[in-house]
Amino acid sequence: EDRAKRTHQAKKHPRNQPPTMGKMFSRSAYFEVFDGVSLPHDEPRPKKIGQLFDINWYTVQRVIFGFSLGGGVSDAIVGKAKTPTSLDPAQAYVAKYNKIDVAPALPPVEGYKLFGGDDYVTILGLLLKTNPFFAMALTTSSAKGATFALTAHDAAWTTPPTLYAKLIGTMIGYGRRVNFVFDDKMQIIECTYYDEMSAQTPIKVTNGDDLQKWAAAGIYNLLFFVSAIHGTIHVLHFLMTSGLDVASSKFDALQTWAEIYDDNIAFKYLQVYLLLIGPEQDPPDSRIITGDAGFGASIASRDILKELLLDWSKCDSTAAFVELMFDADVYAKPQILAEFKKHVALVPGFADAAVAALKDIDAAKFDAAETHLGSYLGKCGEFGTDLKVTTVKSWLELMAITGITHGCTLSYTRLIAKPGILAWRKFLEPYWDAGDYNVMNGGLGTIVGMEPERHVMGGGMAVMAQRHFFGLGKPKFAPKLLEVLKEWDAKANDLKEKSKTEVMADPLFKDYGFLMTDFCPDNFDGKQLTIATYI
Repeated sequence: EDRAKRTHQAKKHPRNQPPTMGKMFSRSAYFEVFDGVSLPHDEPRPKKIGQLFDINWYTVQRVIFGFSLGGGVSDAIVGKAKTPTSLDPAQAYVAKYNKIDVAPALPPVEGYKLFGGDDYVTILGLLLKTNPFFAMALTTSSAKGATFALTAHDAAWTTPPTLYAKLIGTMIGYGRRVNFVFDDKMQIIECTYYDEMSAQTPIKVTNGDDLQKWAAAGIYNLLFFVSAIHGTIHVLHFLMTSGLDVASSKFDALQTWAEIYDDNIAFKYLQVYLLLIGPEQDPPDSRIITGDAGFGASIASRDILKELLLDWSKCDSTAAFVELMFDADVYAKPQILAEFKKHVALVPGFADAAVAALKDIDAAKFDAAETHLGSYLGKCGEFGTDLKVTTVKSWLELMAITGITHGCTLSYTRLIAKPGILAWRKFLEPYWDAGDYNVMNGGLGTIVGMEPERHVMGGGMAVMAQRHFFGLGKPKFAPKLLEVLKEWDAKANDLKEKSKTEVMADPLFKDYGFLMTDFCPDNFDGKQLTIATYI
């Protein structure tokens, strides 16, 4: 009752009404993606809210003045038949705007496929084995010869037991209730689906062509699942970076770092509000996550994602996040997320070293900033109710592991431009419609504009502002903190170089390397383990 009352009051608050363009970035502007989760009303506005131009110009000029205003390909797709080559114009468009001006965007391999091949069985296995977003959907299986399972529906359930099943349960349309069982090498050994009319008895897939078809359906459903989590990470980073910005205002060494963290975060949060999730009181049909003209989910997905965000507020370490988001038995398997685990293992040591450097610079100012940070986040509405992210170390750990995870969007998002996958939005319709284009374009716009050096533990942060505001200004990083960043960046980059060597030697690299390069150095295949949700 108390939560319902707080939510009702939040909806009525004048600052929580949909913002106008004139007030969007003013100090009085205020809006909530999730009702009852807000910035504190009694704290200063973060600079990113009060200043229209506190955005990442390097990224924005590539997305808006390149991808978005470059003409688009809507006319070449909407109303056209769903054929294997019908989305080629979109793929070519992304390839054009995916180039980075400091190095080649594509690996130096003849015939490398930016959007990969069309073996959806292979793609599904690779995603679940290597990408943290997708591995979050896995459970173990007790079936004979099986190790893993991807289960969207079971007629025996009274309540879906996993986050994946809960979110897929909000989707409407043909092809949502499809399940897979895998062996220890992530090869499919069984695929079943439920008839949409009765959904009581699973139908087993036996034909190889049908298996490809249903694997594509499973990938489409997973794209909704991971996109929903992805959008919620944007909300988390908006709250987190706001807290560090305000709390560090009297500690220059931390404030400089906070400003690098928060560039473009408010702008992306606004996009989540307007295009992905939005307010419960007025859900537009076209919102990609919660609108049925998006991926095809209902507004019920909002409540699930809000609870997920509140659960993250209790994750005071990388270990807590892993425990929450992954099946423990799945995560313990060595073949699952091998590269991801290596980077996650660096995070606690990195956070300890950064905290030690900041304390060494000025212990009193650090303590004051840390106390203010915990206080600030504790006042972010329901996000602060059971808050455990109350220290700079816990802040750094949660930002790092969610930043590493967020960087893995840059691979899988390309899949939304593959006809065999996007067709499952409305599988029984023979022609692409405006909703199909809306989902595809919304996804592809998020993989354009990666900025070199803006990665987790980035040692090159001190030079990034040279690209901002047309080269004006340069952040003055405290030397002791910069030493820590460079030390741990070198460790992370060593892992990335080794990963690059290994994936390029993989027989699948030419056709499916775009799914295997998330943990390579900046810009290799346009990838990056992003410092925050700036892209």
